[in-house]
Amino acid sequence: MKKKISFFLLFLMLHYMNSFAQDEWKPQTHFTGYINSIIEYSDHSSTSVIGVPTVKHRGIGLAQAGFLATYKPLEKLEIKSTLVYSPWVRSLHDVVVETFGQYTFNKGFKLGAGKFLTPLSPSNLYYYAPLNPSGVLPMVVSHHMFFPQSISGIQIAGSLGENLRLNYNATYGNYYITDHLEGGIIGIQGQEEIAQYAGHYEVYEGNIPKSYLGGSGRLSFDFKEIGTLGLNIFEGTESNLVLLDATTGNVSSLEEAKQRSLGVDLHLNIQKFKLNAEYWNADLKTTKSTPIYSLTYKGYYTELTYDGGAFKPWMRYEYIEDAKALFTDGSLVSLPMTTYSGGIAFRPIYETIFKLEYRRIMVEEHQKTPLPNFKDYNYYLFSFVFSF
Repeated sequence: MKKKISFFLLFLMLHYMNSFAQDEWKPQTHFTGYINSIIEYSDHSSTSVIGVPTVKHRGIGLAQAGFLATYKPLEKLEIKSTLVYSPWVRSLHDVVVETFGQYTFNKGFKLGAGKFLTPLSPSNLYYYAPLNPSGVLPMVVSHHMFFPQSISGIQIAGSLGENLRLNYNATYGNYYITDHLEGGIIGIQGQEEIAQYAGHYEVYEGNIPKSYLGGSGRLSFDFKEIGTLGLNIFEGTESNLVLLDATTGNVSSLEEAKQRSLGVDLHLNIQKFKLNAEYWNADLKTTKSTPIYSLTYKGYYTELTYDGGAFKPWMRYEYIEDAKALFTDGSLVSLPMTTYSGGIAFRPIYETIFKLEYRRIMVEEHQKTPLPNFKDYNYYLFSFVFSF
């Protein structure tokens, strides 16, 4: 009886709120989406250093299909969901990248609940293919070793000021994994340095990943339309540290660990040029192993884009050192990597984009590992994006 009364009261409250807002606000629904098909080619080594087949050298097909829906039943209440399919999804968790409800009390305070894209990098919030001139995101974002793609839980956010605006965001809840998640058709994206070592590295190994608890925080400062400076932190109560068998080189175990990542990002708009740069550092320490193991990661990039209307050429320099693992005998595998890349995006009409991209992936000159014969290689991408 009490449950029926509670449900009835809730129904009346919602009906009253909707009726009260009807004169001033009409519910809004917005649907959009995109399809991203690509052609990939890579001339990496045909056999990995531990003797197993690597990922394919070439591929053509559907890289992503995304669907975004927003519903605003009230002026201050927004419900949003984003579904993105790729060839590497293993569960519904991978497909649902964000689904949340958010209520705006005022410009300075928003409260939301659900699953959110981690707001620590603008590239992670807007990684969708129609929004980026490049076909492959910066590795500090696409590798997800510094922070997960999404967090399910509670989020508070807001902004203060006018000309100099302070934005804040804090998200806390469950995330699934921080690791080298694959992308594209042939699986090179996200696993650029691992391919020559272990072939295709299965992160989940066919199982639904375990949920961990953690949170993120971001402060950013905007000055009109000139630029943004962001300060970021991610705290993971549990992450993963890879232990390799000293005899075979295969994965011996994934040890649970605590992780803390710190990052800073800078974005400048100077006439038709846009400069993006980020630096990230992370430390990882096991929580249940004997003995205790620890690793550190770091990565950074700088990217320059020219907005020429329909044409957007760009170039990027990256360094990343997040492909690390320990052998059971205590020796270290570390594969620092430099990448030079550039390309152009051509948007003849708003709904259609053609992208051409070249990357030079350089592992050989940096390698810090007892494993031999890592070779630099080239990567080419052609992308066709249709949005609606």
